[in-house]
Amino acid sequence: MDDTNSAFVKAIQVKQLVDFFEGYRNLFAALKANVEKHLVWIRGEYDNTEFQVQLTRLLDQLNGSLLNLLNLKTKVGKFTRPALNYYLDYLVVNKIIDSSTGHMAFLAATDSIQENIPKVKVFLEGGNQKVLQTVVPSLLLNLNKIILYFEFIIVSGRKFLDSVNATSEEVPDVNKISINEIRSVLPEPGTTVIVLQRNAQDEREMCKNTYGQILPDAAKKTVTLAENFFNNLFFNIKKDKNDVDIYVVASNAFLMEPNRPATNHKRAVETAELVIEGLRKAMERHVVAPEQFLNNHLSSGRPVVTSMLQDLRVFNHTPTSRKFVEELQKETCFSKNPKAFWAAYEEGKHTTLRPDDVEGPNDIADRMFAAVHELLFFAQTHYRTALQQHSSPRRLVIWVVSHYDSISPFLKKYVLGVPPESAFWGIDYGAGITITVDLSGKLMTWIQNRSYIIKSGVF
Repeated sequence: MDDTNSAFVKAIQVKQLVDFFEGYRNLFAALKANVEKHLVWIRGEYDNTEFQVQLTRLLDQLNGSLLNLLNLKTKVGKFTRPALNYYLDYLVVNKIIDSSTGHMAFLAATDSIQENIPKVKVFLEGGNQKVLQTVVPSLLLNLNKIILYFEFIIVSGRKFLDSVNATSEEVPDVNKISINEIRSVLPEPGTTVIVLQRNAQDEREMCKNTYGQILPDAAKKTVTLAENFFNNLFFNIKKDKNDVDIYVVASNAFLMEPNRPATNHKRAVETAELVIEGLRKAMERHVVAPEQFLNNHLSSGRPVVTSMLQDLRVFNHTPTSRKFVEELQKETCFSKNPKAFWAAYEEGKHTTLRPDDVEGPNDIADRMFAAVHELLFFAQTHYRTALQQHSSPRRLVIWVVSHYDSISPFLKKYVLGVPPESAFWGIDYGAGITITVDLSGKLMTWIQNRSYIIKSGVF
């Protein structure tokens, strides 16, 4: 894996750890605030036995949360390690935090809390408020040490992520996505990585009998791209290659253009077939079992096709859609400048009224967002089914092939956070992005070395 991809993977892992520690920081901060509310009862300022019951319940929650954190395991290669130690080692080795000395203070604080909780519960049962006035504040002090330590980790992690983004800002903006944005990222057990790719370049010269077919050079590049992607993926799994599954999906759209006859070529499907060719080469090289390619038993080894990933639904041959296309062609002088037609459609800069049965850029963005979430639903179903057959969680890579006209508005609205009708944002043929999905369901991608959270905002 090259340095760019290594930095990409490192940043994703750091982001996941920041989210992990932030979750526990928020949990412990909420428990601390709730325990502090009971100090008025402990100090004898308020007499209510319900406070005693509630405080006992809070202490049980605190003890249970600490035990869950300390007993959490993670799989590293073929071994299982305590997750907390592994995460902290990772942050120290990668110089995200200065040293592990804070970890010793954290362990001392957790030991003190776990030692004092049973004592506090005894004093609670005996109603010994005088002793509680000393023990509970001490417990809160140690809990605050844990919160501050996690806050230190969160701030350090965010500083690292900000430094990566600041470095990327020095790179001049390029208004397109290149093939290099498809990065080979190994999903964590129980999580998903999605590759969202534009179809490979096809023949557009009508005088040739290969009109609509993937160009030979583009076909070779697509096979090589997929082969390298999965070679890197399988190489990084080391000895656990049997815990990753692959699923390939494609748009079922035929090539359709104004004033040109439809072809039988489905560019996304043909691109996905080339991806599968590269995948099979990598699987053979790394001795990966055929059943791990889910399409082998779901679609006879071919891409699974769906209309959700289609490019445009403007040429749907209804009377209103035909009228819209004809009027927009006149408005943009299509015969002289075909690109003006597409620019007007993509940016919504036309006076021709778009009928309800013709999608606009915002409709396409929402359809693609729904398609991504359908894939995530598939992933969750797959995980549940796989757990019935395997003892450990599976990893899943979903390779999705669609088109420029569907990916572009999706990226604008849900990744870049701009209106889908905004200025042209190019995507090279065969290019795309890699999306990681963590255990909480958060979707993240990187474009030109900058991280983006895939959001659900509406314009």
